[in-house]
Amino acid sequence: MARRLPANYLDRGAGKEQDGRVLAQLWDWVSGVFGRISDVSFYWLVAALALKTAESALIAVGWRNILRAAYPRSGLPFKTAWGASQGGTALNAVTPAQAGTAAMIGIFRTSIKGSSVAGVTSATVVQALFFTAASVVIVIAAAIFRPRTVSKGTPADETGSFADHHRVLVPLAVVAVIALLVILWPRIKPRLLAQWHKAKAGGAILKDWRRYLREVAFPSSLS
Repeated sequence: MARRLPANYLDRGAGKEQDGRVLAQLWDWVSGVFGRISDVSFYWLVAALALKTAESALIAVGWRNILRAAYPRSGLPFKTAWGASQGGTALNAVTPAQAGTAAMIGIFRTSIKGSSVAGVTSATVVQALFFTAASVVIVIAAAIFRPRTVSKGTPADETGSFADHHRVLVPLAVVAVIALLVILWPRIKPRLLAQWHKAKAGGAILKDWRRYLREVAFPSSLS
């Protein structure tokens, strides 16, 4: 009498075949990466690793100084700031939706006694302030001196195109959002104020611009 196969036998076989293809593609990618690395001179590789390490360390210095100013009693160590910031950057490289940034905020939140999610989140804005300002200056300079390098398909153009094609929908949506905020404002105002007070702690270093330039902007510019 012939042995009866399980009902999901074919499905399991197809799943194993799919897993095999994924592993084969991963192996091809890994071997290709190491093949590329082997084409690079050893000295250039060491120099690149040294510069990247210095860059990450300088960014971590900025993070440590921002969070120490926000929470003076924490005494946040450099190694924690370095590990959390670079761990978040690494996760962002392989995960979607800024999951690495969320993980970094969680690490800082648990490592700093008395901190809050709102405060650490606002600290990320402070940390990105220098790089944002530098990017804006570069874009403006490129638009002035090399206008052809600025793409016409910018997000601003796309937003304007969307508004042109939905001239009734966009105003209605704006009015609806404003009305909703007016109705819900008495309920959300206390919560917003509480979160705002917590968030202000993350930007404490901005109260002293000299300290910000010395402890955040300067190491960020070196990175």
